[in-house]
Amino acid sequence: MKRLLAAILLAAILLAPALAACSLLPLPTPGPGGEVARVAAEQRSFWRSQGLDSYTFAITRLCFCPPEWSGPFMVTVVDGVTTLVTYEGAPAPVANVEHIPKTIEAVFDLLVASAATTKDVTYDPVFGFPASYSVDPIVNAVDDEFAITVSDFDPSP
Repeated sequence: MKRLLAAILLAAILLAPALAACSLLPLPTPGPGGEVARVAAEQRSFWRSQGLDSYTFAITRLCFCPPEWSGPFMVTVVDGVTTLVTYEGAPAPVANVEHIPKTIEAVFDLLVASAATTKDVTYDPVFGFPASYSVDPIVNAVDDEFAITVSDFDPSP
């Protein structure tokens, strides 16, 4: 038993420098999340440069959920604050829209927060906001994917 412990200790001592060297290896280059976040920052700057604080838009969350939870929801924003969210012409229940972005800034926030697992991002060519993107938070998990689509944007509510 003492020989086994001595052998393990010796191996640990000999391997310590090699294992420490692993931390000196260059860090991996950023994956798609890095590029997604970089482009989102550029697009957000463009969006903000237009000074649009009041607008309406439709937002749809494509997920494994019923339509009254996925939308499309019509959102009205006045002076940067969401004032109304409707579904099929009636006010949407708060619980149904609790986890959807309700401003264009919030659409950007969700995109950036999930950038590492986001793909297929498209931006509105006129206003620069994210028009659609899909997210897979847990790779190889089932039914966790979702997508966000922003449409019917009107800068004059």
